[in-house]
Amino acid sequence: MNEKNKYIKWLLWLPSVIMMIIIYVFSAKPAEISAATSSPIADMILRVWEAIFGNIDILRRPSVLDTMDFIVRKAAHITEYAILAICINLGLLNYQMKEKKRFFIALIVSILYASTDEYHQTFVEGRSGSIRDVGIDSIGVLIGCFSFLLIVRCIRKKRKKIANNSN
Repeated sequence: MNEKNKYIKWLLWLPSVIMMIIIYVFSAKPAEISAATSSPIADMILRVWEAIFGNIDILRRPSVLDTMDFIVRKAAHITEYAILAICINLGLLNYQMKEKKRFFIALIVSILYASTDEYHQTFVEGRSGSIRDVGIDSIGVLIGCFSFLLIVRCIRKKRKKIANNSN
């Protein structure tokens, strides 16, 4: 393996490492700081909703805002783990293996990371680990793995079509 290929091999793992660090940093924030991040986003979404559909009853607004905050937090879980699964799949392109094997390795590694992340949160002030969150993270992992699979198949199909047209 020449020097250039060696660097490319390591560079393909860099997005996975960066994403794991990002997840770790978010998980290391105490509950109060974490809530301060998601609450303004939920409030903004609720304001847009009210601008389109009209104001929500003042007595119901706190409950609706809490629900919106919950949705924002869980959407963030799904998104960050979908990205992680895509990044791990990218790193696994370095190795000669069947698509199905790469899919399952990325799936398992990502879900294991989600599990260790939830365990890590048990040591953070005001936070707790949650099996439900591992399940939500796993939904993101599945979305990421299937998205990567779809993208790779589309690229292969396009390359095959180009090759056939050039012959």
